[in-house]
Amino acid sequence: MTIKIMTGMMLAVSLLTACDSRSSDATSGDLAYQTIEFHKQGGKDCTPNGDTPSNDVICAVVHLAYPQINNPDGNPATTKINQFIQTELLAFESEDGKTPQTAEELANLFINDYLKIPNIANSWSLERRLNVVFATAKLITLRFSEFSHQSDPQPASGQTFYNIERQTGRLLQLNDLL
Repeated sequence: MTIKIMTGMMLAVSLLTACDSRSSDATSGDLAYQTIEFHKQGGKDCTPNGDTPSNDVICAVVHLAYPQINNPDGNPATTKINQFIQTELLAFESEDGKTPQTAEELANLFINDYLKIPNIANSWSLERRLNVVFATAKLITLRFSEFSHQSDPQPASGQTFYNIERQTGRLLQLNDLL
């Protein structure tokens, strides 16, 4: 009985400490940024920018969320960090070998690859999120997470953390930290 109570308490504490309550305009330390969200879907049975389709509608859906760090002074390091975020967010190569330059182009390439499959019987989805998880005057830590489901029976997901030197915009490697 006490084990069940302790397990329940540990679960509740872990859930409460894992919550992220940042709004779309956020500050982490002295780092101010906006969270940009992009959503597009396409397919013969869905509306281009409607709500998330129900299970019986066959669509391709792309959802992106990422920070854009405020840069009112045009700081080159901040520009470099924002460029890095865009590069990671848009990493995708279509069957045609095209590489997207914008969120709209990424969504169009993903949806076009989906539409090329004749008699498709399942939906596709691509969700990418970049979050600021830590920031000091010297360091920014970003978490990149992705969930994708295409024609394979099993979806794929993953996470990568990036540490970036704030003064230069340089991506830190393990050697830099040791």
